[in-house]
Amino acid sequence: MPAYLLMPLHLPAKPNRNQPIVAAGQSVTDLCYFNLLRLKAGETATIVQPGYELLFVVLAGQADICVGKQLFSSVGQRADIWSGQADSVYAGTGAETTVTGRAPETEIAIAGGRCAQGWAPFRVNPNEVEMVEVGSLETHSRRRIFHVLGQNGNGRAGNLW
Repeated sequence: MPAYLLMPLHLPAKPNRNQPIVAAGQSVTDLCYFNLLRLKAGETATIVQPGYELLFVVLAGQADICVGKQLFSSVGQRADIWSGQADSVYAGTGAETTVTGRAPETEIAIAGGRCAQGWAPFRVNPNEVEMVEVGSLETHSRRRIFHVLGQNGNGRAGNLW
């Protein structure tokens, strides 16, 4: 599909009430899933998205993330996205994942991509996040990109990154 036809699909900022922002299989973006969770301490959200591998990136605050029966405790070490690298959980494909907020305000981005193969969940600690610089000094267009799952998924994940 030409890019000019996709422009109307810009997603304006709005409260999403912890519902998917890009729902899998419901648009031209059917290969993708994206949700932004906002939880208070003790609040929970359960995500099940069969056929999609998911990555839970704690943007701010802290959460317990339980993938199936595997618990990842106290995920998240920063106050906001400008305060260090992300602490994340790769949930694999299709597993029921329950997220419980541990901080007064916790924000978690959930990104996903269609994937037929099952992959085991794992935690991505902040020291595992890879930074690359792109752009040009001549055009002053340099920026830093942080690959949460590494540039090639570190060989542990499927198609997501």
